[in-house]
Amino acid sequence: MKRDERHTPPQTEDATISLLLAHLQELREAVPVNYKLKEELKQKLKERIAQMEQSQRGTEVVLQKRRRRHWAWMAGILLAALVGFVLWPQDELRIGRPQTLEIPRQSVPERVALAPYDEHVAYLAEDNNLYTYSFADEHEQLFRLPATDGNYKFLSWANHSPRIAVTEADGERSRLWIVSMDTNGTQANSQLIWEEETGTLGSLAWSPDDRQIAFTIIRGGEQPEIWITDLVTLQTKKWTDGEDPAFSPAGNLLAYVKNGAVWVMNLADGPAFQIGAGAHPSWAADYRLTFTTGDGLLTAVDLSEYPHTSDFIPLAAVPAGELIQASWSRDGKHVLLAVKTEKGMLFSIAERD
Repeated sequence: MKRDERHTPPQTEDATISLLLAHLQELREAVPVNYKLKEELKQKLKERIAQMEQSQRGTEVVLQKRRRRHWAWMAGILLAALVGFVLWPQDELRIGRPQTLEIPRQSVPERVALAPYDEHVAYLAEDNNLYTYSFADEHEQLFRLPATDGNYKFLSWANHSPRIAVTEADGERSRLWIVSMDTNGTQANSQLIWEEETGTLGSLAWSPDDRQIAFTIIRGGEQPEIWITDLVTLQTKKWTDGEDPAFSPAGNLLAYVKNGAVWVMNLADGPAFQIGAGAHPSWAADYRLTFTTGDGLLTAVDLSEYPHTSDFIPLAAVPAGELIQASWSRDGKHVLLAVKTEKGMLFSIAERD
């Protein structure tokens, strides 16, 4: 609709003007020369037109106010929707019914690792061999590790290749190995990355691009330390005090445990902040971190906002026992649950709802 059509004066005002003009024409015809009367009629006509214009402007003001109120109302609705979108949990974590894995019960959760994307786990057995297990078809495969006099302790699965980092302890010495699993599934190719003569190597984690490995060094009664080795430059250095390192999916944050609390460090500029009391941090998404508490609860923290919000994730049908660790696959679709039972450590896999 055009603007002049929207704001056309009412029909009664049009009729009034027509009558005035018609009357003026009749007077012109009836009175040959009566300029005084003509001027009076013209003045009345101008006054009437001025009144009509003023009324039209008033109508325009009312319509503008109505439009402003309309857009304000619409903006309020959009703002409320935006606030609801921001405040409503967009990435709520829900875990489906776990599936118990048919693998030997381990005493340490870090001896079992979840594949980043495929439905596989890898675990270190008591015979110092590495096994992979497919929980989709329940198929197990053996990979022989380098023969040493030590014992293999911890492992972490690479993100983009069939490689696994493992730690091995031999008396006072500890070593960090990378093993590449061939398709035949017999002998795994190995590479020695780091050897520690004064301490024990503990938990470890790959960076998202598989270029770096963060690992823990424990020396006597000292505070555990987290070191990072670069597989391209071959440089290794200490980053912070702590243990249980975990790179975020974006690679910019490192979660770890120090003095019984979960911390997060920005790897770009170094500041670290405490999240809460707990252990075994694992990333479910770029800014979604989970960890277990001392009473066996799984806590999720949203780091995308400040102050950080946290909530507990209910676990349905988890075997009777105490939840020790929950480790997410790199794509966040599966989680490996380690539950301490009377018969030992029991592992289950669950999909994210």
